Amino acid sequence: MPTEIEKSKINVEEIYRDEIRKLLKEQKHRSNVVWTFLNSGLGIWFLSTIILGLFTYSYNEYKENRKSNAEKETKIKQLDLEIENRISQFWVHLEPLIKRDYKNVIDSNFALKDEVPYDTINTLWEAFKNPPTFVLAP
Repeated sequence: MPTEIEKSKINVEEIYRDEIRKLLKEQKHRSNVVWTFLNSGLGIWFLSTIILGLFTYSYNEYKENRKSNAEKETKIKQLDLEIENRISQFWVHLEPLIKRDYKNVIDSNFALKDEVPYDTINTLWEAFKNPPTFVLAP
């Protein structure tokens, strides 16, 4: 037969074990709460509606962003071509007005031919700066 001291030790151990079981049960319950919610009707609705809606919204934003970037690239290419064309036309119109000295090709300064006034360069420059005008036939 156990003595009173042994009985009190066993009693204390049982109380301790019971407290540990309660703590373990609470921890297990906390981790199961998330899974219980996700497996419930409300959790499945939340996952299917909210998460799927966010995914769809993000994908649509991504597509719109790609579309606008493609439009910007197209516009940039068109503007590059227009600038290249304007510069080319400026040089085409300026070339006949320049006096060429083929012996001194090193010189980067260009002189105009004697009969060409400097206002002609100003006129060409203004035409170069302004956007092209289109005249529609009547």
